[in-house]
Amino acid sequence: MSLVEAINRQLRYPDIDCQYRPTSYCAPPKDALDTVLCNVKGPQRRAIIRDFFRTGA
Repeated sequence: MSLVEAINRQLRYPDIDCQYRPTSYCAPPKDALDTVLCNVKGPQRRAIIRDFFRTGA
């Protein structure tokens, strides 16, 4: 980005803080079950995995 573009961007969008950097772009999972279920498709498959977690299998 050139100097002129940077200045124009700040003038057009004064409310945007370009210096802000989040500590993390994704929150850590709440528990192990959320981690396992994040890529599981289908309600029946999710139910089976939840039942395994509840029974401790």
